Amino acid sequence: MTSPTEQERAFIEAARQSNLSDLWESMKEGVNIEARDKNGNTALCVAAALGHRDVVKLLIEAGADIYAENGAGNSALKLAGAYTPDLVEFLKAESARRAAQAKAETIAKAKAKKHKKFKRARTAVQHLL
Repeated sequence: MTSPTEQERAFIEAARQSNLSDLWESMKEGVNIEARDKNGNTALCVAAALGHRDVVKLLIEAGADIYAENGAGNSALKLAGAYTPDLVEFLKAESARRAAQAKAETIAKAKAKKHKKFKRARTAVQHLL
């Protein structure tokens, strides 16, 4: 694991302090939202463990990996459950939403591929007629 940059350390500290304006500024400046501290915690892990719901929501909306695990193998969901049970349902719902979205995208891609094959076959038959 590489050491976090000063910008990444400040970003994770902003999550720890629940400083939404500093988090937002860092994201606008292009900080890696998956940056990790010396223990492997992402900003989302830190915020979940401390019960900072607004920070968790902001990071999730920005695309933070809700499945990322810290150096001890704990995800944001596990950390929230250990320290702030009120975030557990929120993180479970987001996890389910992302899983459903991924499944819908997979189904849509499969249907598009099938439709494309059907269209090619229909064109080939029309050329034969």
